[in-house]
Amino acid sequence: MKNKYLNIIYYFIVIIFVCFWIIIPISKNKKLKKYDFYIVKTNSMVPVLSTGSLIIVNKESDYKIGDIITFKYKNNIDIIPITHRIINSFQKKEETVYVTKGDANDIVDIEIIKKSEIIGKTIFVIPIIGMFLEIAQTQIGSIFYIIIPAIIFISKEIWNIKKWLSLH
Repeated sequence: MKNKYLNIIYYFIVIIFVCFWIIIPISKNKKLKKYDFYIVKTNSMVPVLSTGSLIIVNKESDYKIGDIITFKYKNNIDIIPITHRIINSFQKKEETVYVTKGDANDIVDIEIIKKSEIIGKTIFVIPIIGMFLEIAQTQIGSIFYIIIPAIIFISKEIWNIKKWLSLH
């Protein structure tokens, strides 16, 4: 019975690491993907999007009130992707612009968002996974995601060999 549980844990861990090995390259390779992947960094969209969630974003032809979008926010130094909900839209100089707000924020965002600044609409959310992906994108994290599965795999194989030798 103990071996059954160990096998379940083993295969569960292997599946998780294989999923990471698939998601990380796809999320970084522009040619392989139709979608953009982002990790939620703040609590501004709680309870819908919690910190550490992985969101999958798709460019749409049109956006409407209620859509959760990721857009380019320009501060003095960088362009930062922000994910907030559209709460209003209107025409400004023959262009549709959007007013956004984080669900957990008390006030609307200061900047009005042009359609050209929108990266896409959130179409899928995977809670917590983003934290692990963010760690995996560091040098130490990459080592961790290679060494730990290797140790588990090698240990399991050594255990199977010892078991086989003891039977023969």
